Amino acid sequence: MAAGASDLLYSTFLGGSGDDLGVGIAVDAAGSAYVTGSTESPDFPTTAGTFDTSFNGGYRDAFVFKLNPTGSGLAYATFLGGSGDDWAGGIAVDGVGSAYVTGDTTSTDFPTTAGAFDPTFNGGYYGNAFVAKLSPSGSGLAYATFLGGSNWDEGHGIAVDGAGSAYVTGDTTSTDFPTTAGAYDTTYNGIIDSIEGADVFVAKVNPTGTGLAYATFLAGSNGAGGAGIAVDGTGSAYVAGFTSTRSAADFPTTAGAFDTSCDGGFMEAFVVKLTPTGSGLLYATCLGGSAADWGSSIAVDGAGSVYVGGQTLSSDFPTTAGAFDPTYDVGSYDTFVAKLTPGAGAPTPTPTATASATMVPTPTAASSPSPTATATPTPSGTAANVSIQPPTAFVAPSAMVTVALQAGIPEGRTLGSWTVDVTYNPTVVSIAGCSETVSTCNTSFSPNTARVVGAAATGLTGTQALASLTFRGVGTAGAASALTVAVRDFNDAATYPLATTVSHGSITVGVPPTVASISPNVGPGRGGTTITVGGSNFQTGATVSMDGRAATSRTYVSATSLTAVTPQHSRTVGDVNGSGTVTSLDALCLLRNVAALPGTTNCPTEKLTSIVDVVVSNPDGQSGTLAAGFTYQHADVNGSGSITSLDALCVLRQVAALPATPNCPAPEASPTPTPAPSATPSATATATATPLPYYSGGVGMASTLALELPPMPTEAAGAATWAGTAFGLAGLAAAVLQRRRTR
Repeated sequence: MAAGASDLLYSTFLGGSGDDLGVGIAVDAAGSAYVTGSTESPDFPTTAGTFDTSFNGGYRDAFVFKLNPTGSGLAYATFLGGSGDDWAGGIAVDGVGSAYVTGDTTSTDFPTTAGAFDPTFNGGYYGNAFVAKLSPSGSGLAYATFLGGSNWDEGHGIAVDGAGSAYVTGDTTSTDFPTTAGAYDTTYNGIIDSIEGADVFVAKVNPTGTGLAYATFLAGSNGAGGAGIAVDGTGSAYVAGFTSTRSAADFPTTAGAFDTSCDGGFMEAFVVKLTPTGSGLLYATCLGGSAADWGSSIAVDGAGSVYVGGQTLSSDFPTTAGAFDPTYDVGSYDTFVAKLTPGAGAPTPTPTATASATMVPTPTAASSPSPTATATPTPSGTAANVSIQPPTAFVAPSAMVTVALQAGIPEGRTLGSWTVDVTYNPTVVSIAGCSETVSTCNTSFSPNTARVVGAAATGLTGTQALASLTFRGVGTAGAASALTVAVRDFNDAATYPLATTVSHGSITVGVPPTVASISPNVGPGRGGTTITVGGSNFQTGATVSMDGRAATSRTYVSATSLTAVTPQHSRTVGDVNGSGTVTSLDALCLLRNVAALPGTTNCPTEKLTSIVDVVVSNPDGQSGTLAAGFTYQHADVNGSGSITSLDALCVLRQVAALPATPNCPAPEASPTPTPAPSATPSATATATATPLPYYSGGVGMASTLALELPPMPTEAAGAATWAGTAFGLAGLAAAVLQRRRTR
């Protein structure tokens, strides 16, 4: 349809002499349509050079075809199936034009691929689900796999993320459906051998089709079906479908969701959002009235709002005031369309007093300009700023990056109608999608331009994200594309012209960073060492990690230099011998190290240090590693830069849990002498005034004394005495060990 939906841009038949049914459609950035479905026509119009040009038998075959942007011809068309019955349920397309298809098949010879997750038919009268990825030209399968267990499984909906992972939902009656450890629900909930009693499944297939990132059941105990699926930029999957109201008691809705009762007619629509790992539900709600309802399709925008389409027999389906048609048309099923807030609250917009004022403009703001804007408009010379944020972005080859088209509207103005074009270099990046925040997008306005249009009188003011544009890196590493912003039309809500300033942006196809040097490359185990990382291809916003932990105070100096502060090592501070706990044996280990004694069996030398990799990760997801790049010294407990008996004292204080010495600073080595005994001497004064006499019992006695220190007293005076004893013991043990070493 044209932009105003007043004319058809194209409309065409496609099929053969038998029955043909299209069930899924997707569109790419160039405006080509990808359609899947099933056909009974042996003469279905396939194209030369595609994967499969011959009908394979059975009652029906699945098909996939791609129409050119004008609808005047087929880019490709292919059968997809085996000698049994094959049915396609959904299709998605990625940024390079690969089509992803799901459905179900009874064909034991369905064309799976070597190395795929499950190349073998698993049984069941109604067949197994399948997932297949076609090459951009339609000439071959990147992968194809069965997905199911020993009973009946159907794939209905599919989506794909920026990394090429496929998200699939459907129905199953297989108790042995291949769920994954740690997934939300690994136990089948439905009724075995009953189509009405099926369970919902949600699965994420890795980009190569060789395995499952996760797979989970999702339903109550008495039947449900998954129909539509979408995925956002974080990897959270959104699923729509239906649940039997016989499952109302245990369908997994979440607290605070829009409708947790699920108690309408014999079935009710549901909407569920899963965590990116598939391990839990971020929200789950039912959606319907007192008769039958089910959700069949779902989409999500950049703000996390969810759009659901489906069918209803409920005259009391929860429509909203001011909606296009709030009245049920008596007779048969009505279509419904609903928009849910990011938290799966009530459908929006909503005029009730409980609606969130921050989610939608109020009716008065939408229907008329504010008095200030109308009576005393700001002069047209006051400029809004339109920009790409961030102004400099990086993307890994074949990966995706999202930038925001943003506007800053001056105080006293509210943004009305507007049109902005964003032009890019199609040999470096391709546009993979646009999430409309307060706008509509035409991502194929021209071969290298996306047009973003905002409706009049939107009432927007302040800093606003107008749209989120997603690009895929298609050029060679190091290539850059300017993002040129052209403001075609910008008005305030009172129709006065609004002058604009423009800040352009750029996207660079990133090169993986390399890490060549760390200086210094040694520091205490408790962290805090300021290091300089040298290498190449560092990007603004690059992070540094060591021992699997993020370094702090990271600063981008240049493409070849970063600075950071080392994090604490995973080993507990003071655990010098690596036993897992901090004891007085760690203090003895330190004393032996100071004395450089051989054969320290309780404290092997290799336990005193940990050598870790240093990893630099760029914002585009690429990383570089310097193996064994930094050495943590666990013996330098107080971080002085050298190992002394003071480190042993630090450990002893830690064992006794003395207060106010979290880092065990060195100043206690040179305390002020105490003038006279006091009823409540300080820990520092007692430590210097109460040295222990010299003992000649050797290492064994020093070890015994270290192990037999009294527990820490609770009174201040007792604590001070203990500290003095510990300090004296440190000196004593060092002296004894030094004496033995020199005999």
